[in-house]
Amino acid sequence: MIGQDDSEKSAIATEFAEMVDEGLRAFSVDRLFGGEIKVDDLFDAAATLPMMAPRRIVIVFDAERLLIPKREGKLQTPTRSGWRRS
Repeated sequence: MIGQDDSEKSAIATEFAEMVDEGLRAFSVDRLFGGEIKVDDLFDAAATLPMMAPRRIVIVFDAERLLIPKREGKLQTPTRSGWRRS
């Protein structure tokens, strides 16, 4: 969900988490934060089978932050043959 209302986004995430029985949520519901994980972490969580539940729920807060490249060192600029550091 996109928007500025964090409480509404949290409420919707809670509704999704409640699709799994309360006693099994620790095993079958993951809450991830886009600024703290890598895309591979998201894929791993989604590929994990649910434990003792019919479904697994993976909730990603600030998912748009996964699309922002992590900058290392200096700014990179495009060239015809690829990227170079400036």
